[in-house]
Amino acid sequence: IDSSLFRAVLDTGSPFLTIPGSCSENTRTKTGCYNEQGIPSGFPPTVEEFAGFEGTVQWRKGFFSFYNATGSMRIASPEFVFGVVDDDIMSGTGGVYFGLIKKTDKFIRPSFLGQTDISSIVIDLRGNRPKSLTLSTFPKLLNVDFIPITNFLRKVGDPVQHF
Repeated sequence: IDSSLFRAVLDTGSPFLTIPGSCSENTRTKTGCYNEQGIPSGFPPTVEEFAGFEGTVQWRKGFFSFYNATGSMRIASPEFVFGVVDDDIMSGTGGVYFGLIKKTDKFIRPSFLGQTDISSIVIDLRGNRPKSLTLSTFPKLLNVDFIPITNFLRKVGDPVQHF
């Protein structure tokens, strides 16, 4: 984000990209260091809960790129919205996530993938070959086994569409 390197957990249950809101030695070593990256997004701070740990998230906008990536990635706008989590969230789960849910209700902040042209995700953890994450603007799984996106949880009030 804005030329700063962060490490995050790929999260199939979250729509947001989040980074730590502090820069302790432990945080800096594990995930990266927040130094006021980005600019205010226009979204107010929210209280969020990750794995039972609740805290405040500041919503900012900044430039994004992958480190050591191949290919290219188009972002729908030059700046995208990301969350900066407080120490209450960081003390529990770590709070640094790369959310892989694209579709969200309009009343919550934009998802990371919702701000991109990405239409397909492939996580390949098979065998002895290199592990990979592929984000594509074209469908990748046509005639193979895959997990279909479901609307079941949306029908009972979930604000995001899980797969």
